[in-house]
Amino acid sequence: MYITPFVILITAFLAWLVQRNVLARRAAFDYITNHELDGEWLSLADTAVRSLASKTTKDDWADLATSWSQNKLSDEQLEEIQPILKFLNRREFVSICILNGSIHPSTYVEFWDITLVREWKYAKPFIKALRSTEKGDGSLFQKYEQLIKSHHLRNQYRKVFSNN
Repeated sequence: MYITPFVILITAFLAWLVQRNVLARRAAFDYITNHELDGEWLSLADTAVRSLASKTTKDDWADLATSWSQNKLSDEQLEEIQPILKFLNRREFVSICILNGSIHPSTYVEFWDITLVREWKYAKPFIKALRSTEKGDGSLFQKYEQLIKSHHLRNQYRKVFSNN
Protein backbone atom coordinates (compact mmCIF):
# COMPACT_ATOMS: atom_id res chain seq x y z
CA MET A 1 0.00 0.00 0.00
CA TYR A 2 2.88 2.44 0.74
CA ILE A 3 4.94 1.17 -2.16
CA THR A 4 2.43 2.13 -4.88
CA PRO A 5 3.28 5.87 -4.91
CA PHE A 6 6.99 5.06 -5.22
CA VAL A 7 6.37 2.67 -8.10
CA ILE A 8 4.29 5.32 -9.86
CA LEU A 9 6.94 7.97 -9.25
CA ILE A 10 9.78 5.76 -10.51
CA THR A 11 7.76 4.68 -13.56
CA ALA A 12 6.96 8.31 -14.41
CA PHE A 13 10.60 9.29 -14.02
CA LEU A 14 11.79 6.47 -16.27
CA ALA A 15 9.17 7.37 -18.88
CA TRP A 16 10.38 10.97 -18.77
CA LEU A 17 14.01 9.86 -19.30
CA VAL A 18 13.06 7.69 -22.27
CA GLN A 19 11.00 10.48 -23.82
CA ARG A 20 13.81 13.00 -23.33
CA ASN A 21 16.27 10.66 -25.03
CA VAL A 22 13.90 10.06 -27.95
CA LEU A 23 13.31 13.79 -28.41
CA ALA A 24 17.04 14.55 -28.29
CA ARG A 25 17.72 11.89 -30.94
CA ARG A 26 14.91 13.29 -33.08
CA ALA A 27 16.38 16.77 -32.69
CA ALA A 28 19.75 15.49 -33.94
CA PHE A 29 18.18 13.90 -37.02
CA ASP A 30 16.07 16.99 -37.72
CA TYR A 31 19.01 19.33 -37.33
CA ILE A 32 21.20 17.28 -39.63
CA THR A 33 18.59 16.87 -42.36
CA ASN A 34 17.11 20.38 -42.18
CA HIS A 35 20.27 22.39 -41.60
CA GLU A 36 23.53 20.52 -42.10
CA LEU A 37 22.49 19.07 -45.46
CA ASP A 38 20.89 22.28 -46.73
CA GLY A 39 22.49 23.50 -49.97
CA GLU A 40 22.82 27.11 -48.78
CA TRP A 41 24.52 25.97 -45.57
CA LEU A 42 26.84 23.61 -47.42
CA SER A 43 27.89 26.45 -49.72
CA LEU A 44 28.49 28.80 -46.78
CA ALA A 45 30.41 26.11 -44.89
CA ASP A 46 32.55 25.36 -47.94
CA THR A 47 33.41 29.06 -48.36
CA ALA A 48 34.19 29.49 -44.67
CA VAL A 49 36.30 26.34 -44.35
CA ARG A 50 38.29 27.18 -47.49
CA SER A 51 38.98 30.63 -46.12
CA LEU A 52 39.92 29.23 -42.70
CA ALA A 53 42.23 26.65 -44.30
CA SER A 54 44.03 29.33 -46.31
CA LYS A 55 45.71 30.77 -43.20
CA THR A 56 47.27 28.30 -40.80
CA THR A 57 48.54 30.36 -37.88
CA LYS A 58 47.16 32.91 -35.45
CA ASP A 59 49.56 35.48 -36.92
CA ASP A 60 48.08 34.96 -40.39
CA TRP A 61 44.77 36.22 -39.00
CA ALA A 62 46.19 38.99 -36.76
CA ASP A 63 45.40 41.99 -39.02
CA LEU A 64 41.88 40.82 -39.74
CA ALA A 65 41.24 40.05 -36.07
CA THR A 66 42.55 43.47 -35.02
CA SER A 67 40.35 45.24 -37.58
CA TRP A 68 37.39 43.18 -36.38
CA SER A 69 38.00 44.01 -32.72
CA GLN A 70 38.25 47.73 -33.53
CA ASN A 71 35.17 47.71 -35.81
CA LYS A 72 37.34 48.92 -38.69
CA LEU A 73 36.80 46.20 -41.27
CA SER A 74 37.25 47.17 -44.91
CA ASP A 75 34.66 45.92 -47.40
CA GLU A 76 37.11 43.22 -48.51
CA GLN A 77 37.74 42.11 -44.93
CA LEU A 78 34.02 42.13 -44.20
CA GLU A 79 33.40 39.94 -47.23
CA GLU A 80 36.01 37.48 -45.96
CA ILE A 81 34.95 37.41 -42.31
CA GLN A 82 31.14 37.27 -42.62
CA PRO A 83 30.86 33.67 -43.87
CA ILE A 84 33.42 32.56 -41.31
CA LEU A 85 31.54 34.14 -38.41
CA LYS A 86 28.19 32.78 -39.64
CA PHE A 87 29.75 29.35 -39.91
CA LEU A 88 31.36 29.49 -36.46
CA ASN A 89 28.20 30.85 -34.86
CA ARG A 90 26.27 27.88 -36.22
CA ARG A 91 28.94 25.50 -34.91
CA GLU A 92 28.78 27.23 -31.53
CA PHE A 93 24.98 26.88 -31.47
CA VAL A 94 25.00 23.17 -32.27
CA SER A 95 27.80 22.65 -29.74
CA ILE A 96 25.69 24.26 -27.02
CA CYS A 97 22.74 22.05 -27.97
CA ILE A 98 24.87 18.90 -27.91
CA LEU A 99 26.57 19.76 -24.63
CA ASN A 100 23.29 20.53 -22.86
CA GLY A 101 21.56 17.44 -24.26
CA SER A 102 19.03 19.19 -26.51
CA ILE A 103 20.62 17.35 -29.43
CA HIS A 104 21.64 13.78 -28.76
CA PRO A 105 25.48 13.77 -28.72
CA SER A 106 26.11 10.26 -30.02
CA THR A 107 23.63 10.57 -32.86
CA TYR A 108 25.05 13.87 -34.09
CA VAL A 109 28.68 12.94 -33.53
CA GLU A 110 28.35 9.60 -35.34
CA PHE A 111 27.36 11.57 -38.42
CA TRP A 112 29.77 14.53 -38.22
CA ASP A 113 32.66 13.54 -35.91
CA ILE A 114 35.71 13.82 -38.17
CA THR A 115 34.19 16.77 -40.04
CA LEU A 116 33.72 18.76 -36.82
CA VAL A 117 37.27 18.07 -35.71
CA ARG A 118 38.81 18.97 -39.08
CA GLU A 119 36.76 22.16 -39.22
CA TRP A 120 38.02 23.02 -35.73
CA LYS A 121 41.58 22.40 -36.88
CA TYR A 122 41.13 25.05 -39.58
CA ALA A 123 39.15 27.43 -37.35
CA LYS A 124 41.45 27.29 -34.33
CA PRO A 125 44.07 29.84 -35.57
CA PHE A 126 41.31 32.31 -36.52
CA ILE A 127 39.55 31.91 -33.17
CA LYS A 128 42.83 32.26 -31.27
CA ALA A 129 43.55 35.48 -33.19
CA LEU A 130 40.12 36.88 -32.31
CA ARG A 131 40.56 35.93 -28.67
CA SER A 132 44.01 37.52 -28.46
CA THR A 133 43.14 40.98 -29.74
CA GLU A 134 43.04 43.95 -27.39
CA LYS A 135 39.26 43.65 -27.12
CA GLY A 136 39.27 39.89 -27.60
CA ASP A 137 36.90 37.73 -25.67
CA GLY A 138 38.42 34.50 -24.34
CA SER A 139 35.01 32.84 -24.42
CA LEU A 140 34.50 33.24 -28.18
CA PHE A 141 33.42 29.88 -29.59
CA GLN A 142 34.26 28.25 -26.28
CA LYS A 143 31.44 25.68 -26.49
CA TYR A 144 32.63 24.58 -29.93
CA GLU A 145 36.10 24.02 -28.49
CA GLN A 146 34.62 22.27 -25.47
CA LEU A 147 32.66 19.90 -27.72
CA ILE A 148 35.71 19.13 -29.84
CA LYS A 149 37.70 18.22 -26.74
CA SER A 150 34.83 16.33 -25.11
CA HIS A 151 34.79 12.58 -24.66
CA HIS A 152 32.42 12.31 -27.64
CA LEU A 153 35.15 13.48 -30.03
CA ARG A 154 38.37 12.79 -28.13
CA ASN A 155 39.58 9.93 -30.34
CA GLN A 156 38.95 11.86 -33.56
CA TYR A 157 40.67 14.90 -32.04
CA ARG A 158 43.76 12.84 -31.30
CA LYS A 159 43.81 11.37 -34.82
CA VAL A 160 43.55 14.72 -36.58
CA PHE A 161 45.92 16.65 -34.35
CA SER A 162 48.54 13.91 -34.01
CA ASN A 163 49.38 14.43 -37.69
CA ASN A 164 50.83 17.88 -36.92
